[in-house]
Amino acid sequence: MRTLLTKKRSIVQTACVIVAATCTAAAQMPPSRMTMPAEKQLELIAETDDSITVLDSRGKKVTLARNPRRVLPIYTSYLNVWYECGGTAVGRPSTASARVHENARSLPAVGHVTNPNMEKVFALKPDLVLMRFGFAGHSRIVPILENAGIPYLSLTYENYDDYLRVVDVFTHLTGRDDIRTDSVAAVKARVDSVISLVPGEKKPRVLILFGSAMGVVVKLPGSLVGSMVEDLGGVNIAHDARLTSDEMQIFSMERLVERDPEVVLVQMMGKPSMVKEKIKKDIASSPAWKTISAVKNDRVHYLPLDGFLYKPNKRYPACYLYLAQLLYPEDVK
Repeated sequence: MRTLLTKKRSIVQTACVIVAATCTAAAQMPPSRMTMPAEKQLELIAETDDSITVLDSRGKKVTLARNPRRVLPIYTSYLNVWYECGGTAVGRPSTASARVHENARSLPAVGHVTNPNMEKVFALKPDLVLMRFGFAGHSRIVPILENAGIPYLSLTYENYDDYLRVVDVFTHLTGRDDIRTDSVAAVKARVDSVISLVPGEKKPRVLILFGSAMGVVVKLPGSLVGSMVEDLGGVNIAHDARLTSDEMQIFSMERLVERDPEVVLVQMMGKPSMVKEKIKKDIASSPAWKTISAVKNDRVHYLPLDGFLYKPNKRYPACYLYLAQLLYPEDVK
């Protein structure tokens, strides 16, 4: 378990759909940390009365003025965390499905998260743009922002540990030390309390799937759900898989049967009924699928979108408890 805070192709023809997603399909899904370019951990390294200096997710030092007034988050997860840290924004990305902070719903949109409209961005005159590291549509606009002299911060937020780092930087920017020392400290204490309920002698074998209309892929330990499972003492059976943007390797049904997960957790993107039908058609129809312990013992769980697709932020304790009850139903009530 982490600290409290902290290929073969199968000969079974029907098996390959588990992670036989094309690179195009993968690009449309929230990537795990393993699919991103190698990132550095966001870190506050210096501060003055007027500014802070951070090491961003590119590994570059960036100095930003405190209390920016015209912030533009172009990734929805960052928009929500920014508001939770006491900030306000002048715009947001267009989105039809993601949960947007209630105070930001009426803001002007600057185009889809994958392709910001720079004319709309410039019209808002931002003094700070918050973008996702490794996102092609965001990397594309970096030289445009630099040429225009617009400050930006490149971030990675995939899991709970990333959340704590992002909140640390954001609250230093907004000057809301109270949120960092009180609210976030309470979140950490409640997460630690949930983790302490886990029986240390049990190490359930877990398979995490991500399903959408595009296909079904395996999620790794560094992902949102994968990191929580690891914190809770679960063993991700795909821990040694390697997924890159250039090649989606197969974690076959043959390997799945060999490692025999005791629990299957399914993250969903899109309509749950559609995802369940996709799983049923592409995976559950395989005779081999029916032999694994999780299926035989009715321990295949479809996770709610709120908290497991959309980042939970200050609701992490509830999400940890939800997973702990699925992993240890006899021990965690």
